[in-house]
This record gives sequence, structure tokens and C-alpha cells, in this order.
Amino acid sequence: METNEELLVKLEKNSRQQALFTKILCAIFALVLVCILVLTVTVSGAVKQVTEMIAPLESVVTQVESVASQVNDMTGQAETIMDNMETVTQALADADLGGMVENVNALAADSQSVVSEAMEKLDTIDIDTLNKAILDLADVVEPLAKVAHIFG
Repeated sequence: METNEELLVKLEKNSRQQALFTKILCAIFALVLVCILVLTVTVSGAVKQVTEMIAPLESVVTQVESVASQVNDMTGQAETIMDNMETVTQALADADLGGMVENVNALAADSQSVVSEAMEKLDTIDIDTLNKAILDLADVVEPLAKVAHIFG
């Protein structure tokens, strides 16, 4: 059996070990607290930076939504234009453009022949005789006009 002194020495040794172990645990706990504090400060700074980065992104998202709305509007307009183009294309396909051109050519040819005939008739008029007839008519109408003015 062990004596009291030996037991006291063991007890003292055990107490020293426990004190050392407690100091080590306190140091580890303090280190963990410091790490937690550093992480908290770092994370709060990162959160602040992320928050600051999000604000401009919200503006970009708003602009993207606006552009998307405009693109949707333009898509509707493009569909309307395409429908109109299909209608015009079908109308042109249904139209007898060759017949229209032939009709215009025939009309121009007829007009040219009518104008040619009129020019031929104008060429056959004796302008000098026509002028003399107009002067003779004026000579006859003038005295009649004077007489009608007296009675009228």
C-alpha cells in the first residue's frame, strides 16, 4: 500500500496535470473564440460586400426585364409584319401581272394611234382659211351685237 506521502505526491501530480489540462482547454477555448470572432468579422465584411454587389445587379435585372419586355413587343410587331408580308405576297401571286402589263401596253398603243389620228386631222386643217372664216364671222356678228345692244 501506498503511504500518505506517496498519495499526496500523486494527488499533487494529478492536480498539476488537471491544472495544465484546464489551462490547455482554456487556451484552446480562447483560440476557438478568437477564430469565431475573426470568422464573424470576415463573414460580416463579406456579407456587406455581397450586399453592395447585389444593389447594382438589381438595377441590371430591372434593365434586363425592360429589354425583355421590349423584345416581346418587337416580336409581336415582327409577327404582324410577317403576316402582312404573306398577305401581300399572296396578293401579288394571285394578281395577273403579265395581263396587267399587256393591258397597259395595249392602252398605250391605242392612245398613240388615237393621238396620231388627231394629229393627222389637225394637219389637214387649213389654218389660213380658218382664220379668214373667224374674221368674217366677227365682221358679221359685230353689227348684230350693236343692234341687239340698242334694243336691249
